[in-house]
Amino acid sequence: MEALVEYLVKPLAAHPADVQITAVEGSASVLLELRMNAEDVDTIRGEDGSRFRAIQQILSASGGKRKPVLELIDSASADSDGAEE
Repeated sequence: MEALVEYLVKPLAAHPADVQITAVEGSASVLLELRMNAEDVDTIRGEDGSRFRAIQQILSASGGKRKPVLELIDSASADSDGAEE
């Protein structure tokens, strides 16, 4: 499932090398945490969040037995004290 998210997200990102996907496995679901460059977040969300919802729907349709859940982690708030620029 991580490969599918990478396939859908990286071409849209201006900084594809910064895309990170972490899977947290559960018995009934798989949580996929998507982290990326702060400049790419609005691009991935799309207008009114429509692009991100579409990616979530594609992922959900490919889920199989365990429900995949995609979450966009805002790394800007987590890294606000140490900027690398």
